[in-house]
Amino acid sequence: MSIASGYIVDVLYLLPEEAEEMKQEVLSRNHDITEEQFEDYLAIGREIKLMDGPFQMMRLSEDRCSGIYVFGNDYPNTQELIGMSMDGELPDNIVVLFADRQRSIFSTAYTSIDELEVEYRRKLSLYLPTNFDWRAHMACIQYAEYN
Repeated sequence: MSIASGYIVDVLYLLPEEAEEMKQEVLSRNHDITEEQFEDYLAIGREIKLMDGPFQMMRLSEDRCSGIYVFGNDYPNTQELIGMSMDGELPDNIVVLFADRQRSIFSTAYTSIDELEVEYRRKLSLYLPTNFDWRAHMACIQYAEYN
């Protein structure tokens, strides 16, 4: 196996049980998507098209990726943003939902954490609990993907 690509991306991440709840909500609201298709999207990191717009999601696991590491967003005024595992490794098999715009090596893609949160809420609020803590699940992650 060789490294195909390395990434540093803004994501909203879900633990396996949160991802399962979201999947059930997506399937109940989008009858043209089967459970098998949904799992295929997660496995290969494809974009899924829902009535609220498309988003790309992927299940990160050590058999596909290496060095999965989370660090805080570096947007202004986000020092209080802790997330689940600041400056450490995330659990295996988390699901990440990618932001529409991705950062470059030298700059962020959004003007503020608020702008990023609005994007996630617009696309995903139907599929996540009303008391979902958006900011605690927002992070920037780095990982290498193998082929």
